[in-house]
Amino acid sequence: MLGGMAAAGVVSAILPGPLNVSTRLGNGVTPTMGVFLEMFLTSLLVFAIFMLAAEKHKATFLAPVGIGLALFVAEMVGVFFTGGSLNPARSFGPDVVTRNFTTYHYIYWFGPLMGTLLAFAMYRIVKIVEYETVNPGQDFDDHEAAAFRPPENAEIAEQVERPNVAAMAVEEAVRAANQASSNAGTDIGTWRDDAAEFNNIDDRLGNGEEPKQAQESEMMERTRSRSTSLLKTKTTSNRSLRM
Repeated sequence: MLGGMAAAGVVSAILPGPLNVSTRLGNGVTPTMGVFLEMFLTSLLVFAIFMLAAEKHKATFLAPVGIGLALFVAEMVGVFFTGGSLNPARSFGPDVVTRNFTTYHYIYWFGPLMGTLLAFAMYRIVKIVEYETVNPGQDFDDHEAAAFRPPENAEIAEQVERPNVAAMAVEEAVRAANQASSNAGTDIGTWRDDAAEFNNIDDRLGNGEEPKQAQESEMMERTRSRSTSLLKTKTTSNRSLRM
């Protein structure tokens, strides 16, 4: 309100002649018509604000363009019939400066108020019916679309919410690193057991015991295989951690 009065006062002070920016009903327009015109035009603007700015999506940064176009359309219709107020401050400020209040000034308060309530009711309805399930993934990029796995007949908004691709990538990298570390730990334990058994064979042979050729050959081959597998697992784990 203070902004509307200050703006009207500045315009009146710096421009010659009477201030002629007050909102007035057009010829043949009754106060009842004016109330409903202001209500529906205000609801158009407020609903555009809800859907373009309050609802977050990939085009949110363009919300001012859409809201401006909604205001432009509303003003193109309303300026010839009610003056296109859509905001009590727009009508109150100039009337305070000119000290000229019409008998139907109240329509510029009731109309926008009812329009705001109507737009809020419409917004709540589309949220209650979960409009997101009608066309899920409509503004997803390629990575989000690839990770998007909605049910065939989604019923609630949580089932079609935008996938967090960055978080999924980090989670997958951590899982791969943990798996590589787990495999490395298992191989180390097995290799240590085989190495201990291999050393035990060497000790027995050193004490003059008869060799068991088949068992010894198998144990030596298994120990070599485990050592090679451990080396490969460590290399893979280091590469995963660097990535």
